[in-house]
This record gives sequence, C-alpha cells and structure tokens, in this order.
Amino acid sequence: MKKMFYIAILWVVLILSFSSCSGDNPANDLSSWVGTYVFEEIYEHNSYYEITRTRQYYEVTIYEDNGEYLANILVDHWESAPNMPVYNFLTKIYGNDEWISLVLISDNGDYLSTGTYIYSVLLSFRREGSDIYTYWGELKAWVDENQQSDRIYLKKVDDGSEFESRNIDKADLSPWVGTYIFEETWGNIHWGTQNDYYEITIYEKNIEYFADILIEKETEWNESWDGERNGTSKVKLHAKLIGDENWISLMLLEYWEDGVLGTRRQSDDIMLSFRREGSDIYTYWGRIRPYNYENQLSNKIHFVKID
Repeated sequence: MKKMFYIAILWVVLILSFSSCSGDNPANDLSSWVGTYVFEEIYEHNSYYEITRTRQYYEVTIYEDNGEYLANILVDHWESAPNMPVYNFLTKIYGNDEWISLVLISDNGDYLSTGTYIYSVLLSFRREGSDIYTYWGELKAWVDENQQSDRIYLKKVDDGSEFESRNIDKADLSPWVGTYIFEETWGNIHWGTQNDYYEITIYEKNIEYFADILIEKETEWNESWDGERNGTSKVKLHAKLIGDENWISLMLLEYWEDGVLGTRRQSDDIMLSFRREGSDIYTYWGRIRPYNYENQLSNKIHFVKID
C-alpha cells in the first residue's frame, strides 16, 4: 500500500512538472483592462469644391475568453462617410496591469491590403492612475495632431467600476539585459546587394531599462544601376523599455541618422516588441521593419541574443 502511495505521488509530481514546462509562459491577470474604450476624431477635407467633415470612431472592447485576453477593435465612420469601409480587428493582448499591447490575429479582410500583417502590434496602452495613454502601432489616428503617441485618446466607457491598484511590484526587466542581433541581405545580380544589420543592446540605468538600437546598411550596387548610393549608413535609436519578463516594447526617445540628431516627430512610437517563450525571442515589428518580405512577418524568431 505504501509503495502504491509513493508511485501515485511521483506521477503527480511528473505531471505538474510537465505542465509547468510546456506551452506559453503563464498569462498575466489582465482583468483590470476588461471593458470598452472609445475615441473619436473629426477631420475636414476638400471634396468637389466644398469642405466636408468626416467623423472617425474607434472602439476597443477587451474581454476574457478561456483564460486568454482578447480585444475587438472597431474603426467606423458612421453616416459621415458611408462609402468608406468599416474595419474590424480581433487582437490578442500581452502585458500586465500597467502596459498592454494588442496584437492582430484576424480582421475583416479590408485592412491587410494596406500593408498590415497578422501578428503586428496595432496599438498599446499604458496606465497611469486612471489615465490611459495610447501608443500607436500599425493602427493610427487619421488626424495628424492625433498621431502622436504617449497621449490620452481612448477613454474607458464608465461601467460603474473603477480600477483598483493591486500595488504590484515594478516589473523586473533584468532578464532582457543583453545584446540581440539580426541581419538580412537583399537585392539581385542585376542591381547589386544591400546588407542590413540590426543590433539592440538592452541595459539598466537608475532602476530603469533602456535599449540602444543600431541599424547599419551597407550597399554595393552595380555602377550601371545606382553606383552613387554605395557605402554605409547608420541609424542609432535610443528607446525606453516598457513591459515585463515575458513581453517588452521599445518606445523611441530619440535617434541619430549618420551622426545627426533627428527630429522628435516619431518620439514615443513603438519601434518593436519582443515576446519570450522559453529561450526563444519572438519579434513584433513596429516603426522598425526589415526590407525582405519573409522577414517582415511578426511573431517570428528574428533576433538572436549573443550575450
């Protein structure tokens, strides 16, 4: 009897061990984000010698389904532009109490033709108290002044509930510290070739985490096509990390192109995001996107950690 008891205990331990090692990392509790968030904007444009006003409406509904958190995104123009398409997106949510990213998993078929890819990050939210800050991804507002990230656009529809802070500890991003590289070569025998090298170095400074991003392009075109463009160009970006041990987004702070400090037009935009699954790092492209089509797909392993 005692022997059978120990065998039963051993099987329970093995089953639990197997369960903890298989599949995705355990999902964070994102229940505090459940609800509906809305934003609308009005833009004017000339049409047949008259100024027309179009209302664009955004609605994000976050909900839980079988242990996963999903969001339906609606972009509608209502009666103001009946000939314009209505976009519907289904997204999966990654993040924690303070930050989430909405990753496209399906849509109604209209928007993908514009260059948006499955598993792209459509947008991200950051919570600060009761305020929700938006970080645009593949989905952006139409009006130019609303395209700046790190601002309050979408607001939660009042459902009588309030967010109750769980006083969680600040996310530990130290597992991400290190250098990640990715390289691609494209071109052909007629034009020549270009080699693109990406290097991301993540580090801690004053209890915050940052990333220095280097994009180096080396071109060797045939003289008959475009010999003047031969050479090397460099873009350096400085970004801040937001996320947790399973998911991070790199938010642009400033950048330099060939040693010249760039404008802050795209500051606070998400350059790219990483998801960790075991020892594998999956990339979700943002403002940074490679040239080769097969490398432009998100939710793929592109970067490799070298230290």
